[in-house]
Amino acid sequence: ADMSDAITIRSVLYTLLASAYGYARSTLTDRKKRGRDDDGDGSSDRGTKRRRRRRQRTMPPIATSTSCNTLVDISGEVKLQTSHPPLDLGAGPALNRTHIYLPRDDYAYDDEDEIDCAYGCAHSPPPAACLSRRDEQDERLTLPPEGSNVPIDAHLSAVPAVVESAEALLSVPPRLLSERTCKDARVLNVLQGEIGHCDSSQADIIVSDKATTCHILALRSVGPGQALVSLCHLDRPGYDECIRSAVELHARHHSNSSSDDEEKKSEEYPAEIVEMDIHMAGGYSDRDNTSLSVTSHLFNILSALAEEYSRAIRMTLKTCAVGRLNDHPLGGPSARGLAVNTSTGEVYTAKVHASAAGPELSLRAVRLWASAAGGEQSTPRLS
Repeated sequence: ADMSDAITIRSVLYTLLASAYGYARSTLTDRKKRGRDDDGDGSSDRGTKRRRRRRQRTMPPIATSTSCNTLVDISGEVKLQTSHPPLDLGAGPALNRTHIYLPRDDYAYDDEDEIDCAYGCAHSPPPAACLSRRDEQDERLTLPPEGSNVPIDAHLSAVPAVVESAEALLSVPPRLLSERTCKDARVLNVLQGEIGHCDSSQADIIVSDKATTCHILALRSVGPGQALVSLCHLDRPGYDECIRSAVELHARHHSNSSSDDEEKKSEEYPAEIVEMDIHMAGGYSDRDNTSLSVTSHLFNILSALAEEYSRAIRMTLKTCAVGRLNDHPLGGPSARGLAVNTSTGEVYTAKVHASAAGPELSLRAVRLWASAAGGEQSTPRLS
């Protein structure tokens, strides 16, 4: 009897303890729910506030990110040089509209203009009368006026067509040009401070690399005769006459004119306007703004030449990855080399192997060493 009574008492105690534990657990759960739902300053919300403060301490705010829509925290000593303050193009003086055209949208067509103009069907390249209608609708590049506080690369980074061209160029890794990868292709390598001109009968690829603050400029023109490509490696401002000579060479190449007389030259402009594509890459947001000075000089001379030769040459900025548009996330430039296929006009980033770099590299670099030892030249020239 005593044993059965003890078992009964123990069972009752276990039942009471289980009921008390269940009641306490349900009460605590209800309090937590009320604490999450409570917007006041009551004691039920203190635990939630403590948890929020703890999460804020353990996850620092993202100062810079590699993307606009991903949480990639890179808040270390290395900061992205591509994180620039937003640019307000609405403030300040009016922008200058140049004669440099931006790439056309291949998917935007005007049926009426296509019937009247018939561009791309009957004429290649188009006649001057056809281009005159097209120019009225095409977008031209605008640049900040002289003395503006807006850096030229900051302005370019706010032009959608320019940004798209830079993204398209930098989205593909650079190709290695070597004796093995190029096989039978003829490669013309242009070193720093040099300029090269060729058509498809002379070379298959024209390229230059190893640019940091330097800019690589490529001009490819299509008109009467073979397409002509010029490529130069600019290490500083001041190459106005050399770039002007290159554009003049393209005009004469397609017009078969060797006259130096300005009036006679203007009368001999071809009826079919020459189409010239402009490609440039190099530079980055360096602390000394060396790249910025080269970019500003380059666009100043190109805008002047585009206006001067507007009756003979239609210049289009097809590729532009310079300055902050060429910034690498870890610092320095993303694109350091630029190559052009002389036949197809394909443009891509490239690295040149020693086997494809060309002859007499040391001898060709002597002029750079001499320039560094003797100081800056008053009027630098490309060789």
